[in-house]
Amino acid sequence: MTRYLKLFASALLCVFTVGLMGCNDYTPNPEDDIALFQPFIDANINKKSDDPYISSTVKPGDKLYDILVNIQHGRHDVAIKQLKPLVEKGDADAQFWYAKMIFDSSVKNRYPALQLYKKSAEQGNPYAYFELSPFGEGCLVYFGESNCTQESLTKAIELFKQKAKQGDLRAQYFLLRMLKPDGSVIEHETYFSNNYNFTHSAETRQHYIKEVIRFAENHYYQPLMDYVHTLLKKKRPSAPYYSDTPKQLGLAKKLINIMVNNNYIPAINDYLYLNEGKLNKKDKIYNKLFSLGGVRAVDAAFYSYRTEYTKRELYYYAVMYEALTGSDKMFSKIRDYSPSKEDVYPINLKLQVSILESYH
Repeated sequence: MTRYLKLFASALLCVFTVGLMGCNDYTPNPEDDIALFQPFIDANINKKSDDPYISSTVKPGDKLYDILVNIQHGRHDVAIKQLKPLVEKGDADAQFWYAKMIFDSSVKNRYPALQLYKKSAEQGNPYAYFELSPFGEGCLVYFGESNCTQESLTKAIELFKQKAKQGDLRAQYFLLRMLKPDGSVIEHETYFSNNYNFTHSAETRQHYIKEVIRFAENHYYQPLMDYVHTLLKKKRPSAPYYSDTPKQLGLAKKLINIMVNNNYIPAINDYLYLNEGKLNKKDKIYNKLFSLGGVRAVDAAFYSYRTEYTKRELYYYAVMYEALTGSDKMFSKIRDYSPSKEDVYPINLKLQVSILESYH
């Protein structure tokens, strides 16, 4: 039975039984979450960190740091070249990332990607096992049912449990989203459509939020960012954020401010979107994002405040953008400018990996 047939059958079963017991009569009210978050907000809203990597999942000196920075900034060609030597040495993490980058790039890359996932999994990489399960990104489409098994999912969960016991926060968050309170695996469709523990009951939601707060207290902010994005909505991609109520918007803004104060780039990007039209080019938030190597700051400087800069300054931002992303698209906007040697500014930015996660 295909995924869609299963979903249809589940819907029919729900309709059939709703008169007897209901599918799920709990409707979350996000405003009820405020009381849970308030102690965390009170304790952290005014704290600021000078550590540019406090919210980073990997740091300079880590094996894949430079590679993940390039992936995050869209320089996949550079990352591929950096990964190849590690892949050839049999590095499980490199095999995983290489496979993840090529599996859907062409038909010819499907088999090599599948083999790399398998090699990485055989070395105990839970993320590789997950990709070889029915939950894996594009697994059923690209690799077929015979290669995307429940056995791989069971093995991934087993390995994540081991990592979770060792204090791995990402593994703990993975399990929070994958397992029901009784330890059983959340159904495939439910996992992708909403978070069971987050929407099932008041008790499971409270437990979920308390875990999100615990992660944030340890400066692992992806779970909190995911939560914030349940409060922030857009009517279309280019439209501004809004929330269903002022209280929900206020909660989102406070949580974003805490993450901004701890140098979490995705939160800084959201802060810019939330305050679009209220900032100026000299606002401190841009300097913060510049110092962290955030592409959004360069983009805003070049496009949002373009008329306020000289061509010499715009050239600098074009150079910076190319240094970060490998793209020279901004130079097309200043074709009539010929820089002198003095205009080619040296680029020296702190770069951090904040938003690149295998699974959230």
